[in-house]
Amino acid sequence: MDVSVIIPTFNRLWCLPRAIDSCRGTKNKTEIIVVDDGSTDGTWEWLQNQQDIKKIRQKNQGQTWAINKGFSESSGRFIKFLDSDDLLCEGTIDLQFQKAEETGADLVYGRVDLFNQESGKKIMHTDPPFWDDFLAAQLGEGYGSHFLGMLFKRHLVEQIPRRPDFAYREDRMFLLEVGTLEPKTAHVPGCMGYWVQHSSQMHDNYTGMKYVVTNFQHINIYRKILADLKIPLLENWLSWSSIPLINYF
Repeated sequence: MDVSVIIPTFNRLWCLPRAIDSCRGTKNKTEIIVVDDGSTDGTWEWLQNQQDIKKIRQKNQGQTWAINKGFSESSGRFIKFLDSDDLLCEGTIDLQFQKAEETGADLVYGRVDLFNQESGKKIMHTDPPFWDDFLAAQLGEGYGSHFLGMLFKRHLVEQIPRRPDFAYREDRMFLLEVGTLEPKTAHVPGCMGYWVQHSSQMHDNYTGMKYVVTNFQHINIYRKILADLKIPLLENWLSWSSIPLINYF
């Protein structure tokens, strides 16, 4: 198998078919793996009629667990992650796979644009430059793209599992940890897919304690990455940021 696309989903039958359709029709050998994280909206029943995809169902454990389950059942030499409310542009999988084969890259990336579900408005980003240092690109102030615009060689995902302990920011943690492996990168110009904004989006509904925990997880992500990089000038900051959250309340 050339490429495995892993799509976790929970009660998103309104958009899941669109995400799946955006992965179909490839020239390379692609398997589409959908992990239903205990949906109650008819998702599993609908999936039974989709003969060209691998279907997995689990009790509701969260998106991170669903992604890891999908990966454990995958066989592709390259891995692509796609949230069930997002979509790829036509030809993205083939273009990125071809680039990976031509260059020997561990990670192929491209631009991801925004699409507002309610208004139908699209917002285009500027194409990212070539990143010879993936970690520097993710830690910098510029546009770092989105994981749906990336194709990962399997060995990267085998070394860096998605982490439930960073549940609210685990996608960010994943990209930064991948960066510490110093992957060889390649760039495909143009839009690879759309990150879809909508009213029920998880990231737009962090309030109260969830908002505090999310930001604390974000701090700990950078704390871990900087510690992995062994930057001595930041030892005092790292020590301060390890103070338990409860001390602030």
